[in-house]
Amino acid sequence: MVNTKTLDIDKQIQEQAAFEKQLDSSNDNYTIAAGASFVRSMQDIGYRNCASAIAELLDNSIEAGARDIAIEILAEDKSKVDRIIVIDNGCGMPPLLLRKAMTFGGTHRHGSSKLFGRYGFGLSTSTMSMGNSFTVITKNKADGKIYIITFDLDKCEKGDYTDKNGLVQMPPAKELKKLPTDIQKLVDKNFDSFESGTIVIVDKLNRSKMSHSSLNGLRAHLISELGVIFSRWIDNINVNICSTEVIPIDPLFQNPAGYLYDMGGSVAEALEPQEYELVLESGVKGKIRIHYSYLGFHFNKVGKNLDRYGVNPRHKIMRDWNGIIFSRNGRIIDSVTHIPVSAWENAPKGVKRTFTNNDRYYSVVVDFDASLDSLFNVETTKQRIMPDGSVLTALYDQGMCFPVISKLGSRYDDEARAEKRKKDDKDSEGVSLSEKAAAYASDFQNLVPADVSHIKEVGEENLLDKALVEVQKENIEPTEENLKVAKENILKEASILGKAYKISTVSIPGGNFFNVHIIGSTIKVDLNEEHRFYKDFYMSSSADNFIRRGLDVLLFSIASRVDLNHSNKSFYDREIREWSSFLSNGLERLLNDTSRMGIDVSSVEDEEDPSEFIDDASEKSA
Repeated sequence: MVNTKTLDIDKQIQEQAAFEKQLDSSNDNYTIAAGASFVRSMQDIGYRNCASAIAELLDNSIEAGARDIAIEILAEDKSKVDRIIVIDNGCGMPPLLLRKAMTFGGTHRHGSSKLFGRYGFGLSTSTMSMGNSFTVITKNKADGKIYIITFDLDKCEKGDYTDKNGLVQMPPAKELKKLPTDIQKLVDKNFDSFESGTIVIVDKLNRSKMSHSSLNGLRAHLISELGVIFSRWIDNINVNICSTEVIPIDPLFQNPAGYLYDMGGSVAEALEPQEYELVLESGVKGKIRIHYSYLGFHFNKVGKNLDRYGVNPRHKIMRDWNGIIFSRNGRIIDSVTHIPVSAWENAPKGVKRTFTNNDRYYSVVVDFDASLDSLFNVETTKQRIMPDGSVLTALYDQGMCFPVISKLGSRYDDEARAEKRKKDDKDSEGVSLSEKAAAYASDFQNLVPADVSHIKEVGEENLLDKALVEVQKENIEPTEENLKVAKENILKEASILGKAYKISTVSIPGGNFFNVHIIGSTIKVDLNEEHRFYKDFYMSSSADNFIRRGLDVLLFSIASRVDLNHSNKSFYDREIREWSSFLSNGLERLLNDTSRMGIDVSSVEDEEDPSEFIDDASEKSA
C-alpha cells in the first residue's frame, strides 16, 4: 500500500536550501526558453482537460507538505471564468527556487522517485495551457518573507523578458510586505492561519484551450476529476473548490468515505490485492501493487439517487475509468482500454487487451513506484501511460492482472446471461410468455381424474412441508392460520403465487440439467446453472429470448408428465440423469466443433446504457 502521508516539511526546506545554494553559485541566467515562439508553443503541450492541468499544481502542493489546498474560481459573469487561483499551506519557496520553478524543467526534484515531481514542467506548462499569464506568490517558511513573480506571455512576445542574446528569461522574484488585498481575503476565507504556502494565479484565460469555461461547469468538473485522481490522498489532505470539499471518488469503490461507496445496500466486492517487485537491469527496484473490485451486473443499476437523466451516477465513473487504471505512487494517471500489438508483441494467446462495455463491471488499479517510470512510459504531463510489454508479461507470468481479469470477465458473463433471460417478457402480473404458453397448452390436456388429484395432493404436501419448516424457524405455533400465512409467503418469495408453471435457476455442481418440483398448484422447473446446457446453450448469445422461451415450453411439457404418479416419477428421475449426462457430453463436442470453425457462441455483450449518448457540456473533456 502506498504511503500517502505528506512529506516532512523540515526535510523539504533542507533540500530547497541546498538547491538554492547551488543556484546562487552557478550564475544561472534563468532562461525560460530559446524564444517567445517556443514559450507560446508550450500552451499546446496536450493536457486533456482543466483538471489534468490543475492536478499538476496539486502535485506540487502535496510535495511541499501542504495539508490544505483551496481552489478558487473567479467570474464576474458565472458563464465566463476570469481567474483560477490555487492556494496551499505548504512550506513555500525561497526566491531563487521560485524563479527556477517557474521555468521549463526548473526543479530540485529532477529524476526523483519519492512522490510526484520529476521533470519540472508541471507549474509552467499547466498554467500556460489555461491562460496567457500566471503569477506565483509564495511565503517561505524558512524566513517568513513573501515573494512574487508574474510571467505574461503577451509581454514575452513583445520582448519584455528577452535579453541581448535573444534568450527569454524568467523575471526575478520581488519581495512583498504583505499579500495583495484580494488574495488576502481568499486566504482568510480558506485558512485559519497562513504561516507559509504558495499561491498560483492563472489570468488572461484562453477559453479556446479550456475544457470548461463556465464557473459551475468548471467547478463540477474539478470536483469529479480531482476526486478520482487523488482518491488515495484526500484522506490525508483537504481540498476545497469554491468552498466545496472534494471527497474521494474511488474507481474501485472500496473506500467507505468515498463517493457512491454504498447505494441501495450495494457495495463493491474487494478481491485480495497482489504485489510484485521488479528489479531493473540497473539494479533499481520497484513494487507493483494491483487492487481489484468486482462490481457485478446490478452495481450501477440499484438505488434511488439517479441523476437528471434517470441514470445511476456510478455509471459515469465506471464508464470514464473503464479498462486498467494505472496510478503512480498512489496518484491516478490514466486508464488504458486498449493495449496495441506494438506495445505487447509477445502477449500470450487469447489474453484480453481491448476492454468493452462489459469490462466496466469490474475495476482494476495497477499502482507502481516511480522508480519504474522507464518501464511504464509515463508522459511528462503525467496524463498517459503505456507499460512496456516486458512488464505486462511479468505480471501475467505471476498470475497477476490479466489472468484475474479473465476470471472476472467470465464471472460477469455468467451473471449477465442469467439476467438476460429474465428481461422484458413478463406481463403486468409478472408471468413470462413461456409460462403463459404452457398454462394455455395445459387446458388441452386430457388428464384422468386420478392424475389431477395426485398433482394437487403432491403439491399441497410439498407446500405444507415447506411451511412447517418456516414456522419452526420463526419459533411459532403451527396453527392453521400461521401455516396459511407461511404458505402464502413461500409462494410469493418463489414468485409462483397463482402460477401454473414456473422456470427458476439453481446451482448444483454435477447435478441434472433440470429438475421438477410441484409446489401448491405450480409445476416448477429448476434449471441448473452449472450444467453445460444452461451455460453453453440456453444462455448462449446465439440463443435469443424466443429460442429460450421455446425451450421453456418444451421443458414444461416434459415436467407436466414427470410426476403424474409415483411409478413414472421414478422412471423420469432415472431418465433425467441419463439426459443430463448425454447433454453434457454432446454439448461439449458441439462447442469444440463450433469453436474450431470460428463461431463464437459464448460471449454476452451488455447493452449500451442510455447515458452513453448524453452530450452534457459539464462532462465534456478536451
